[in-house]
Amino acid sequence: MKIPQERFLATWLPIEVTSCPSFFRKKLGNKEVERRLTNTILQNWAYYSDPKKSKAAFDYCGVEGAVVEDYCYRCLTCELGEMVTSIRFIGGDLSKPAVFIMHKDFDLSSPEEIRKVGRFLKEAYQLFQPKRIRWYSAMEEKELLEKNSFIEGDLCYFAELVSYLQTLPEPQNYDAVTLVPATSIDWYDQYVASFEELYAARPFFREMARAESREVLEEMRAANLLWEINIGGEWAGIIGVCREEHWLLSGFVVYEEFLMAPFRGKRFAPAIQRQMIDLLDGEGLDMLYGTIHYLNLPSARTAMRVGRKAVGGYLFANVD
Repeated sequence: MKIPQERFLATWLPIEVTSCPSFFRKKLGNKEVERRLTNTILQNWAYYSDPKKSKAAFDYCGVEGAVVEDYCYRCLTCELGEMVTSIRFIGGDLSKPAVFIMHKDFDLSSPEEIRKVGRFLKEAYQLFQPKRIRWYSAMEEKELLEKNSFIEGDLCYFAELVSYLQTLPEPQNYDAVTLVPATSIDWYDQYVASFEELYAARPFFREMARAESREVLEEMRAANLLWEINIGGEWAGIIGVCREEHWLLSGFVVYEEFLMAPFRGKRFAPAIQRQMIDLLDGEGLDMLYGTIHYLNLPSARTAMRVGRKAVGGYLFANVD
């Protein structure tokens, strides 16, 4: 029998409020933190309780022998405690199944605990033969990553209030950069080709970033949230954001900041991001946020140089 919405919320809201990074309580206040976490938990309950919500995942990543209900979020109890989980396929690739832990009432801070949960979830999702598990940690987890080869970092969040970022000193090269609202995406083929050149030079980068689709870029352009970058009179790349609300984050999410090869490594990126920040109409609790792969150190440094803070991230662990 499915857990009622009220009980689901009553179980997970106190846990999520207690475990969320202090950054959010400081910036948003307790009431707003609870409101945003309530929305997230209720969305997850919908994916747990209503198979119709999982039909898109079933249609896109159908596995032989599976039914729609197998793609619903699950409430599971293991040796360490309770959790809410979801089967995913990384990049929509059926050869890369992973179990995502959406909520949990226990810590995953030691390799022994992580292996136990991995074995449990591998059995619970045997139909899909998951190769990895994924969970969020508010901690940096450097030691865990450095000492355990079966654990990998994934996407990390960087965020700050737009209104605060607009008060900080301008970074180096601020006046050398000009942002022009994109009126078309005629440069799209050049943009994609530059990604391919980057992958050829640095194959590992394929796991960190990818070119956005024409559709996503057109949506940003239509919302006046996509800019072309001009440096020294030359077209140097693009930067764009979307207005979204996700988890504790609401405001402008960075979808793309891409520089053409001749302009990389010259400290233009913080100036570009700050130029964009100054163009945003950030109100109240609007944040500039986004995810950056933990190995993408240049992008992480750029985010921090404009004032964004690291607020936790996701980890993967291979299952035995």
